[in-house]
Amino acid sequence: MPSTLKRLHRTSGGNPFYAVEIARALQRRGLTGVVGDLPLPDTLSELVRDRLDALSEAASDVVVHASALSQPATGTIVAAVGEEIARAGLADAAAAGVLTDDDGLVRFSHPLLAAEAYAGLDEARRRHLHRRLAAVVTEQEEHARHLAIGAEGPDEEAAETLERAAERAHARGAPDAAADLAERAVLLTPRDGPERHRRLVNAAQYLMLAGEPGRARELLETALAHAPAGNSRAQILVRLGQVRSLMGDWVAGEDHWDRALEEVRDDVALRIEIELSLAGMSFITGRKWEAGAQHAADAMRLADELGDPRVIVGTIGHYAAWLSTTNQSLPSGLAQRVADLEPWTGHLRALDHPDFDLSNIAWADGDARAFRAQHEDLLARAERTGDYSSLPFILTNLVRADFADGRPDVAADRLDPAERMAHATGQRTAVAHVLMWRTMLLARIGRADEAWDAGRKTLQLIAETGWRLGEPMVRTELAMLELSRRNPAGALEILEGFDQPVDSTVWGAPVWVTPVAIEALIGLGRLDDARQALPQLESGSEARWVQAGETETLRARALVAAAEGDIPGATELVASAVDASRRRGDRWELARTQLAAGEIHRRARRRAKAGVALADAVRLFDALGAALWVVRAREELDRIGPGRDDERGLTVTQLQVAELVVRGMTNKQVADRLFMSVHTVEAHLSSIYRTLDIGSRRDLAWALRRISDTIQDSDDELRDSAPAAEPET
Repeated sequence: MPSTLKRLHRTSGGNPFYAVEIARALQRRGLTGVVGDLPLPDTLSELVRDRLDALSEAASDVVVHASALSQPATGTIVAAVGEEIARAGLADAAAAGVLTDDDGLVRFSHPLLAAEAYAGLDEARRRHLHRRLAAVVTEQEEHARHLAIGAEGPDEEAAETLERAAERAHARGAPDAAADLAERAVLLTPRDGPERHRRLVNAAQYLMLAGEPGRARELLETALAHAPAGNSRAQILVRLGQVRSLMGDWVAGEDHWDRALEEVRDDVALRIEIELSLAGMSFITGRKWEAGAQHAADAMRLADELGDPRVIVGTIGHYAAWLSTTNQSLPSGLAQRVADLEPWTGHLRALDHPDFDLSNIAWADGDARAFRAQHEDLLARAERTGDYSSLPFILTNLVRADFADGRPDVAADRLDPAERMAHATGQRTAVAHVLMWRTMLLARIGRADEAWDAGRKTLQLIAETGWRLGEPMVRTELAMLELSRRNPAGALEILEGFDQPVDSTVWGAPVWVTPVAIEALIGLGRLDDARQALPQLESGSEARWVQAGETETLRARALVAAAEGDIPGATELVASAVDASRRRGDRWELARTQLAAGEIHRRARRRAKAGVALADAVRLFDALGAALWVVRAREELDRIGPGRDDERGLTVTQLQVAELVVRGMTNKQVADRLFMSVHTVEAHLSSIYRTLDIGSRRDLAWALRRISDTIQDSDDELRDSAPAAEPET
């Protein structure tokens, strides 16, 4: 939510209807003032004021009371001013076209009338008005807000009421309202009062959830200046580190957490939070990697020893992520343990929920369906609870699932709101995260200039914030873009710019970067260099955290084997890569692998098999909107001749369908395997039966064997009559 609308939301007493309507009314007039903080422009204010001044005394009294209520019910106004004044005032205000009484709910004919009526009150009358309303309003949050505005100075009882109301607002998923109430509680707490420090920290926490890290930092630095040494100071330093990291300064965050670790005394839960923060810093930046892994392990050990389910549930996901990243086995029964802990997750941001880490592990393990289901649940949770700080990350993580599912338009639709949210909440790390996924999408669909623009911005933000986690992916996607443009030199240049700050196991970075580098080296004719890169690639190919590591590794090995002239070995490897990408259900990886398979079969003079693979690549790239890759795959397909072979009479797609049917697959299974509808499979089968003059699946098996024999004879003749395949440059 933009900061102006947030202030309007608070000024309107938390009533979203009035906040949005006031904002729209101001925008339509080209005005930028914020009601309650800034006055309306003089000319507009005078027009509205003239209309209000013409009201009777009773009507004016009713109008100002209604303007101060988020839900101005008739009963509340009667309780505040008395039945006689209320009835007369409502009638006069309705006759003047200012108010309407709709089934016991009083409404203004225009929101600007409410704004000006409230703004026209002097400070003393405004406080008196809110004290009167506090005495009659029963809803906890609104009662607390009226109590706060009506107070004339520090008031511990009112501050305590506001604090409880803030907790209630947070519990119902309204961090904006919670932050407002908590800040008001701070204002009413005596400066030397024992509760001031805790209330400052609580208000800052709500502000972070609401996506206002800058304001949270102000409150925390105020608290730090007066905090006693030990746990109190450590707690503030932890929160300051979180704020600084959200704002994009991970080095500053690390400094705060190191200082917190020195300050903490006997508060085990706080020590766990510090250990997790330092582990997160290492994970994000690549700094002090071994220490980060140890911090995560220590946090989990301490959480288990403490035995508090609220602490365990906030620790277990981060610990699992570290185990996965460092290629260690996850504990058996982990998913069930997380499910059992669900009742204690209410205090967690969506990013800190264990399902966030477990879903990313599922993606690394090739379970895209589990990843999507868990991330969709996290998205709904963040939207329901007003967790603005998590939304940009979750929205854009779903971009990769959308694209893998063949829905590039859906993926694109997530990026703009995610970027607006990242900017509105002041999270530079979130901005970098969104730009990383924007780079990926633009690069894959072939919008080269826009992809490079987004990529450069991302790399600049990474350099400024220390968010190194996204760098391998950005460079890999830009390098693949250059490969699609047949520019292997440009691809290698962007990859060689990756200056990995730590040992080669971090993030599985070589496994992300090296397959594309190998492809570029082969394209440049540097076969020795490509061959020498394979051991580094294969040493990390088992890392679970690496996106599509198995498919990319197999494909790279196949391309090297083909370039060396080992066509049988290359054929076997690329077939395994195709199977791996099909199991994963990732259309992008399958398309890239089928393109490689088609190139290998073509160089082996296997014209029919090359045609099947390349046609599949063209179809998949086209469905993904990957325009430059479609051109490249079509060029390869054109090199082997037309898509229909006179000896067999089937298109390459029809041959694919026929082969899968003969293997015993149902039409639904064939459709899922080839990423097409069941109706399309049925249409292909009807055409196949007509072409081959057969009437059943049993006949199809016999006809396909006859076709296969013909194709094999043809391929053998081509291979025998042609010179041996040479490595291509």
